[in-house]
Amino acid sequence: MNLLTETEIAAVQAVLVEELGVRPEKLTPEARLDADLGADSLTKVEIVMALEDRLAVTLSDELTEKVESVEDVYDAVAFSLGRREPRD
Repeated sequence: MNLLTETEIAAVQAVLVEELGVRPEKLTPEARLDADLGADSLTKVEIVMALEDRLAVTLSDELTEKVESVEDVYDAVAFSLGRREPRD
């Protein structure tokens, strides 16, 4: 998450709050999108589309398939912005 600017972090959080319908304090790095925050596969797609639109990035399908937690979302955005290596 420290690879993103405060503005980018705020944008990611705004998308997650809007798409998941959760309070910002629920967005801890370890919170799992499905088990903890109630996301289903369609919600995950909507999150990706909203992030791409708001941050002008492209998140690959291969990358987004690995996204399970809030921290993974930050990492995926950082990778798409060229600021980190992909995680296995």
